[in-house]
Amino acid sequence: MIRESEKPSYPFSLDPARMQAISAAFEAQRTLAAAREKECFGVFAGPLSEEERLALEFLYAHMPINDLADYDGELFLTHVRQALRMREEMPWGASVPDDLFLHYVLPPRINNERIEDYRDKIAGELRDRVRGLSMSDAVLETNYWCYEKATYTGSDARTISPLGMIRSAKGRCGEESTLATAALRSIGIPARQCYTPRWAHVDDNHAWVEAWADGAWHFIGACEPEPALDRGWFDGPARRAMLVHTRVPAGYAGTEPVTHGDGVHTEINLLANYAPVRTLEVRVTDEAGRPAAGADVQFQLYNYAELHPMASMRTDKAGRVRFVTGYGDLVVRAVQGEIWSETIVYGSRAIQPANGLDLLGKEAAVEEVELTLSQSGQPSDRVDFELTPPPERAGAAEEPLPEEKLARHRSRTAEGERIRAAFEAGFAGEAESAVLADRLGLDAARVFKVLGDARGNAGEIETFLEEHTPRLGEWPLRLLESLTSKDLIDTERATLDDHLLGGLEAAKEIGMETGIQNGTQTSVAGEGSDAIDDRFLSYVLGPRVRWEKLAPYRAQLRSEFAAEDLTAYRADPQRLAGKVASDWTVLPDRTPVPGKASPTGTFALKSGDRESVEIMLVALCRSLGILARLHPAALHPQAWVESGWIDLERPTEAGSGIKTAPESKDGMDSGAVATGSGAPAYGTLRLRRPEPAAAPHERSTPAVEASYRENFTLARLEQGFYTTLNYPFRRQDVYESPFELEAGDYRMTTGIRLQNGRVLGRLYYFTIQPGRETVLEPVFREPEESVPVLAAAEGDSRLRLPGGAERTLAELSGSGGALVAWIDYRLEPTRHLLREAGELKETLEEQNVPLVFIVHAGIAGSEAAVSDLRSGPVNVPEEIRSFVPKPLPSGAIFAYDRSGEAFAAMNANCPPPGTEYPHLFVLDPDLNIRYAESGYKPGSCAEALQILRTVRG
Repeated sequence: MIRESEKPSYPFSLDPARMQAISAAFEAQRTLAAAREKECFGVFAGPLSEEERLALEFLYAHMPINDLADYDGELFLTHVRQALRMREEMPWGASVPDDLFLHYVLPPRINNERIEDYRDKIAGELRDRVRGLSMSDAVLETNYWCYEKATYTGSDARTISPLGMIRSAKGRCGEESTLATAALRSIGIPARQCYTPRWAHVDDNHAWVEAWADGAWHFIGACEPEPALDRGWFDGPARRAMLVHTRVPAGYAGTEPVTHGDGVHTEINLLANYAPVRTLEVRVTDEAGRPAAGADVQFQLYNYAELHPMASMRTDKAGRVRFVTGYGDLVVRAVQGEIWSETIVYGSRAIQPANGLDLLGKEAAVEEVELTLSQSGQPSDRVDFELTPPPERAGAAEEPLPEEKLARHRSRTAEGERIRAAFEAGFAGEAESAVLADRLGLDAARVFKVLGDARGNAGEIETFLEEHTPRLGEWPLRLLESLTSKDLIDTERATLDDHLLGGLEAAKEIGMETGIQNGTQTSVAGEGSDAIDDRFLSYVLGPRVRWEKLAPYRAQLRSEFAAEDLTAYRADPQRLAGKVASDWTVLPDRTPVPGKASPTGTFALKSGDRESVEIMLVALCRSLGILARLHPAALHPQAWVESGWIDLERPTEAGSGIKTAPESKDGMDSGAVATGSGAPAYGTLRLRRPEPAAAPHERSTPAVEASYRENFTLARLEQGFYTTLNYPFRRQDVYESPFELEAGDYRMTTGIRLQNGRVLGRLYYFTIQPGRETVLEPVFREPEESVPVLAAAEGDSRLRLPGGAERTLAELSGSGGALVAWIDYRLEPTRHLLREAGELKETLEEQNVPLVFIVHAGIAGSEAAVSDLRSGPVNVPEEIRSFVPKPLPSGAIFAYDRSGEAFAAMNANCPPPGTEYPHLFVLDPDLNIRYAESGYKPGSCAEALQILRTVRG
């Protein structure tokens, strides 16, 4: 018998089988990245300890392909050494199990952010603040630090890095949670970003953080500190979730259910930590009753007017998958080849636990779902459906905290706000921007826009303008204006220089007039004249293609081709597309976040996910002066030839391409593409306003106005599943001109979400024929019930305006009804409401709707603060300004309920449905309350407006 002391010891407690699996995966990755052998793997030739070597191999073994393309081994070795050092230094380091360290401390990547050397910077600020604390208190302290650095604002889908978030001081929940996860990992505490990919009861998603402390996982709201763990405004919505998941490197052997696994990463299901759950046991068979092994199964819920696949799984040899979800309805669709089957699983009708809290973490009830693959193509005409989310549930009573602890928490959050405000006060203002603009001869408002958007990166942007504007006129400013606000926060000078100079060189080579000779501006071209081609600005000079890592690429990509090749590719972009299709390999399932590699990284690696390879093709075209883009809806690569867009050849997984030979005659914005010879590849869809309906409750001019991703979407049938087209959010000009669509089968999804979250949906199936127009008259389903009077508001309630004047609620609401909300601007749910009000500015103004924001008594500011107003049509108090991302409608009014008496009167007549802010009410012209909603509910502003329009008649 081998004694315990004689058993072999393995680094990180890995057994031989796991060590062998990591080694095999590492070697496979090394083969895949052979084109970047030196950059990625040269680091292994240096001095490494056994722990360092194995940790680095672990990272590479499970590395997404975009990281193999874009980052060098030295960066990952830095993260390895910093993580190991903090494990030694921090008092809890020895208590963290090896498996948790490898999967939840060591990995530098959290979401789709740019990877940077952030650990030492963050740990340098946090180390001494947390060293003497317990792990639990260290988690809380870290979140106070995060709140000092950043707070919530809505933004685009690209995730900014932790250091970029610190420069910005603002970001969406996915970025707040990326910062908080990075901060915790930087001090050796296991942490994971948790996502509900889409809610079932509202149109949105949310991210937060779980941290492992003192032997258990706990949740926190990232950059939203609380005085204790497992508290947050989102715990109520989470009890209605249908999925909460996190990503972790492959090989994790935890107890949580797995929703996806491949060689790179695993997605694990954390829903049971938050809500009552049940297990769907799905069995898929063919028409003969045989198990359909390897069939793809999607679990879909309604969100943003589409049936969104919140999870995709593949059946085992027995044709089965198991999915843990909540007590709401969802669509289950199975596909093999192009044969499919789907059904609605009505979880809302299942027998639900009387007290869901008793079931948290316990064995879930099992429901069998049978699907027989028997259908191909798509249905005809239309199909109605209804989906109900899980019900609202009360949470466990929170343990009361001592007043001393609560007072300290209030003091800490106020301190965090002061620290962050002091940092933001150093950002470029209008006065500084005007001085720079005057010195450079530029428009002051335009300069302030780019410097203001750059926030903590304004110095980099200012230096770029100062260096290039004297020689190149407005071109540097035009380049900056082509970028997103987020790009301005984290784009470096080297990137801007490459794209400015490379873009102008391309313009010169294609004979475009730029007003520059011998490297110096000589005419007004480039200074806002009509001679500047907007297509060039958007599709050559603009460096961003989609959500890829923005980096220099023009000089590098151009240098890879001989001069004669460049000339040939400009003459025929399909030749360049053909080269990419034949020489680059598309590899599916090698990254959870496709389309994030830089063009130079994908070029060097000679492979990538489909989106990254096609982004590289567009970048190649732009580097050569070829106008190129991804189709705005279908995201196919296209180039502009003579008078229209053409579809470029697309690579396949085998490395060859799918050839399309289209040539468009349309204008640049419509997106139409037609072949130059043979049958056209595109047709059109025209939406027509329906005639007055004979059927009750189907009205042609109702409160419902078609709005993309608010109440309808279009999706194309591809390999058995529907892919939603990427038209702009809230696009409403849908009846004026037709949609240009590639020939094929499509589905239009329409839906109206009721206040309780239930959806009345309708699916329209149609086919686009090449060169022909299809007409649809979509009719939105509407509820049969009228809008009841909930109570009467107290019109005499007095409120204080910024500046000190007093008005009654009736005076502020006007004679036509109003939306009235008590707010807490410090919390994300209120900021959603403020953002939505800005997004609906035009509609609210057209409808002449007063929007009264009332700061509740607990946070009403001082007289000095409320008298400091923003100039413009809406007086926004100083303390709220930074939380208003878009101009508010002219009917928006801010007021203060200093004594709390106005809310007490409203609460006495019509208690709001929850305790969390904001509390939103609709008052009709007679001051009757027709709608009440509380807390986190994205879309509530549009929902309330809909109610007011209905009661106005």
